[in-house]
Amino acid sequence: MKCPNCGLLTNSKVIDSRSHNRTVKRTRVCSECSHKWITYEVNELEYDTPRNKHVYIGWSEGELVTLVTLYEKGLKKAHIGMLLGRSRMSVSRQLDKLMASGEYFSFLETIKLKA
Repeated sequence: MKCPNCGLLTNSKVIDSRSHNRTVKRTRVCSECSHKWITYEVNELEYDTPRNKHVYIGWSEGELVTLVTLYEKGLKKAHIGMLLGRSRMSVSRQLDKLMASGEYFSFLETIKLKA
């Protein structure tokens, strides 16, 4: 599952699971950054509505930092996309957007300060 903090597709661990109405509430922890978050699982009949189709999932700040870090290390866009659960095209568009706005260099400075 994809961590909402660091954005990596990792083997998250379920630390709590409870039935909640027609859903299952799970508390998960990322094996990379130890971030905890809650997911809700619904059955297919509950989820399969026109409202839930083609939903854009925005980029979190953790994903953007990870994107810039991996790109600076020389990883190809397709490989970065695979690690972040995004398409190569999505990675390419996001990098273009960051560079055009100047945010790419802000993230680069943040990464250098942490190192």
